[in-house]
Amino acid sequence: MRGIGSIAAVVGVAVGLMAPASAHAAWAPATNVSAVGTGDFLDLDSSQSPNGRAIALWTYLPASGNAREGRIFTATATQTSGFARRRSMLLAPVGQAFFRAAIADNGQGLVVFQEVVRVRRRTTHRIQAIRVLPSGALRPPFTVSLRGVDALTPQVATLPRGRFVVVWRTRTGAVQAAKVSAGHREGPVRTLGRGATASVGAATAGEDVAVTYETPQSSRIVLWPGGDVPSASASLGTGRGNPVVRGAGSSFVVGTSGAVGGDQVVNVQRFSATGPVEGATTYTSASSTARVAMASTGAAIVAWEHLERGTPSTTSIAVASAPALEMPFGSQQLFAGDVRPALSAEPVAVNARGDAVVVYAYAGQSATSGRAFVRPAGGAFGAPTDLGESDSHTVVLREDGSAIVTFLRPSGNGSAVATAQYTP
Repeated sequence: MRGIGSIAAVVGVAVGLMAPASAHAAWAPATNVSAVGTGDFLDLDSSQSPNGRAIALWTYLPASGNAREGRIFTATATQTSGFARRRSMLLAPVGQAFFRAAIADNGQGLVVFQEVVRVRRRTTHRIQAIRVLPSGALRPPFTVSLRGVDALTPQVATLPRGRFVVVWRTRTGAVQAAKVSAGHREGPVRTLGRGATASVGAATAGEDVAVTYETPQSSRIVLWPGGDVPSASASLGTGRGNPVVRGAGSSFVVGTSGAVGGDQVVNVQRFSATGPVEGATTYTSASSTARVAMASTGAAIVAWEHLERGTPSTTSIAVASAPALEMPFGSQQLFAGDVRPALSAEPVAVNARGDAVVVYAYAGQSATSGRAFVRPAGGAFGAPTDLGESDSHTVVLREDGSAIVTFLRPSGNGSAVATAQYTP
């Protein structure tokens, strides 16, 4: 692994310089939580259940490329430990092939939602759910999507009382959703919109649900109040693409990106279950999509890649925060201007007391490595920590300010899933 020099200081737009790290805070050395493999690690994700248990998920397809031989792995961590216990599950029943998976933990056990392919007289894609009991035993899979309709790329979010909402798009572009209880679908499959061209997103705030998707014309949002029927889809604005939605407390935050007047911008906006609660805040000179995280208090953080044009041009990591539900997003801070930083799909987290973590990858001359910024509650982001050669980062932040970052890294003759744990 090739070392990289120290990162540039904040080129701060708002909140000043980075704070020195606490004398007691530390990142433990990264450890592998998967076996080393030469195949493909996919769907790397991590999340936290209502009881504080952290879950890491990844799927593995062997070097043969046979999707019927793929397996899904989960690792769990208690409120005080890192990921340790690992389980393996066959992804698809006999005669079917696995494509994609999403996982959720309601505090009573796991449910894995996966896109599987059945090849009979015609090839069909369907969304199936498999309940994993606390003992590790598997319940038989059941189909969530409509039979005979190709269903792709499931996304899942948790609801109260051990329930879930799962959202997907069909091959013809319809956006569909269903609520799921233990072992069965709860109510009908609902069509929430049409014309989707990419994966859809879903978030919950109590019983309320928000769904976002992208069409060739704009990004759109559907609000589904608890116990009520979903609203008609509404545009998030012309030129706003790549929507990301997160929910907590009684509100949602939606981030979009796109071109406005020759500039690439990031927009972030709050919604309740009945509509927007404020206008969008716009940040200019963006060079990536927005990544958003929320805490149960409604505090939120958004991060993106910021392009500073010049000779040469530089890319920074930009971060903006809203400290509470009623407060708008503030001015952006810029970090790291000269190491070609790139955000992964799930690289930001914030908790109820105001701690925050931002993780990104940067390209060295011979390898891609990871770095993490930590902001303690009431403080400023500290100096970054190098996580070593790694990519595809995802982060879980506990309420006590400790964090676990999960990522892929080279190991032996192949790759492995690894984690690094932060203790404040």
